[in-house]
Amino acid sequence: MAGLSMLASLKQELGDLDRVTQWIRAVGYVHCAPDFGQNPAVVNGFSREVELEMTLEEFQQDSLVRYTSHQRGLPSARHERRFTTAPSGFDYTLSVSFEPRAGPTGIFDRVVVKRAVASALHKTIENLERVFDQRLRS
Repeated sequence: MAGLSMLASLKQELGDLDRVTQWIRAVGYVHCAPDFGQNPAVVNGFSREVELEMTLEEFQQDSLVRYTSHQRGLPSARHERRFTTAPSGFDYTLSVSFEPRAGPTGIFDRVVVKRAVASALHKTIENLERVFDQRLRS
């Protein structure tokens, strides 16, 4: 998720990821409990191609999108994006939920995945607010 967030920031700044010609170096550090043994998986997640399967569950034009995402090695996540009209334009609600897996991988889910989801939601909200502000000024 941190890698996706980085790519989203680059795309926002550059306008097009095709302008990125190569990565010189990507370094990752994992702060975790001494008994956590999946540090390489956390760092390698940035450098590997990832297949993400998304299943649309409900769609109401201009008001609701609900879907589930499945990615190998991570818990499935339920996503909901809801938009409603408001006096100042519209309000939106974003939510992502997942069930941590059992055992040691559950620690990974509760710490790393939870932080990555929170960061991705924060970036999404920033991007939505920027787009909405631009549209209101136009």
